[in-house]
This record gives sequence, C-alpha cells and structure tokens, in this order.
Amino acid sequence: MPSSSSSRTLPPTAVSDTQTLIDQKDKANELQAVFKYADKRIRIIRDLTEIHEVTWVPPGGEALIVYVKYLRYATIIESDIHMTISDKQRELKRILDQMKKWTSLSHPNVLPFLGYQWKDTPLLVFSWYKNGNISQYLKVHPDVDRLKLLIQVASGLAFLHSESIVHGGIKPTNVIVADDGHPMLMDFGMAPDLRMVERNMTMADSGRENVGYMSPELIEEGNYTKASDVYAFASLLLEILSGQPPYYKLSYVQAMIQITQRKKPSPDDHQDLSSSSPLWELMQRCWSTLPDDRPTIEEVRSSLERMVKGKRSGVLGYIGSICGFAFRLVGLRW
Repeated sequence: MPSSSSSRTLPPTAVSDTQTLIDQKDKANELQAVFKYADKRIRIIRDLTEIHEVTWVPPGGEALIVYVKYLRYATIIESDIHMTISDKQRELKRILDQMKKWTSLSHPNVLPFLGYQWKDTPLLVFSWYKNGNISQYLKVHPDVDRLKLLIQVASGLAFLHSESIVHGGIKPTNVIVADDGHPMLMDFGMAPDLRMVERNMTMADSGRENVGYMSPELIEEGNYTKASDVYAFASLLLEILSGQPPYYKLSYVQAMIQITQRKKPSPDDHQDLSSSSPLWELMQRCWSTLPDDRPTIEEVRSSLERMVKGKRSGVLGYIGSICGFAFRLVGLRW
C-alpha cells in the first residue's frame, strides 16, 4: 500500500458519503466536508506528511480508492511560537496557493490531482494506482527499463519548472507509477520551511531517510530552488539505478556532515552502477557545490536521452558487425 517510509500500514477506510470533491463555484477543487474515518488511528501522524490509501464514496456514486495525504506541518505552522502572525499567514497562503495551482496543471508525468481540504485537517486527494510508488513498482518489476522511467520523471519535473514551480520533494515515495507503467510526480510545491521543521520536529521525524536528497544550500539556508530539485533528481537517479540512496552507509548526522562539507557520493559505495558509466559524470554535475553550476532539469533530461540513443546505436552496431562477420565467413566457405 502506498505510504511514506515512516508511516504504518493501515487498511483502506470508508469515507463519509457526504463528501463532495469539487467546488463548482470557484473551481478550486476544495473538499467541502471533513473526512470521517471508521479507524481513528489513521489520524495518528508521526511525520510532516503521511499518505494513506482510503475509500471515498461520492454522493450517489460508486466507491473509489484514492490517496489522501495529510499536511501535518500546516498545523505545526499555526502553533509555532517562533513565527509571527504575518509569517504564518504568508506560509499558509503559499501552501494553499500551491494546492489551487495544482488543479490547473496537466502533464502525463504529473499525478492527477482530485482535490484538497483546507479547513480542520489540511489534506490532498489524488487518484490511486495499484503499482504504488517507484520503489514498490521496481520490487515487482525489477527488469523494467529504469532509465526510461527516470527520463519520464525528468520530463514531469521540467514541466513543473517551466511553470515556475519548484517541486521541493524529489524522492522515490513522491514518484507514483500508473497502471500502464509510466511514472508521475506528486506532492510538488508542498515542502515546508526547513527552519520551521528544525524547531518543531526531531531528526527522525524530519525525514532521515531522505537526507541524501538535500543539497548543501538547502540544509544551510532552508530554501528550495530549481537547482535543489536538480540535486535531488541526481540522488533519485543514483538510488533507482544502483539500488541504494546516497550516503546509505552513514547515520543521519554523518550524512549531513558529508553534504555540508561538499563531499559527493562515491562509486565505491554503489558498485551496482559501474564507475565508468557516463551517469556518474552527469550526477556529479547535478551535485555541484554552487547551484548555478548545475545543469537545468531539461539539460539533464536531454543528456539521459542521448545516453539511451547512444546505447541503442552501440547495440545495433555490435549486431551489425556480428552479422557482417557471419556473411563474410559464409562467403569464404563458398
């Protein structure tokens, strides 16, 4: 079942049949009633956000399975004694604006967005897909073309950047795989202010599993940018292609130190990805110390496509040479 890495496995739960997904008046897709769960344990949230698989029953319609993502940090903002009222209002408005903007976007590699709830418990609602996230999908389909999947993820991120949207949360759990096998980015623009997180959450709660996806300037300054998205995408490349995330041998604190000291992941720790692979040179560029030295995500996508084409050309050339040798051998025998 799709879930964040820190959340518990919970059974699908029935949603009240009074729920209405779309507000036709303002076209903002805001949910008009609070979700009511039969299993109250689903409200025990131990992370900034948590994804659950639940059943929604539209008025007069058939039950649908959907993803529901809680935004715990929206509640944290309201209770943060270190933030001024204007800062709280600004951050909450940013989150709400991103929710509304999501409803107007359409791209094959961006997860369809059904609606959101702002009052009471802030949450997002998405279409459900049986394959789950990319890590879950690859466990069931280990032989799939991973580079092809990653190129599609890059296309989705390039689309968001073209819309002036910073994702702020590139990681495997935010890449959902559709029933036909194509990947889709979810949860963009929902990343919280890391300084607020630091004040209110423990290290374990703030996502220790994802520390290798955080750029040095993100850790030090707390600002999400297109360049920090590119840094995170390179980390996604490494994990999907090698099977392990950056700095997986280190503790949370040790990894943080490595990143802030500008020490990049080493091929020695990821031997399932050959050190001679051109992907390492690309990832190293994406992990550049200075954000301005990193390529754009569109440049990264183009580089990956060239690698795929080059690989195909090499295979075809090899097959051609074998065939040519065979024909010459037959000619000699005649």
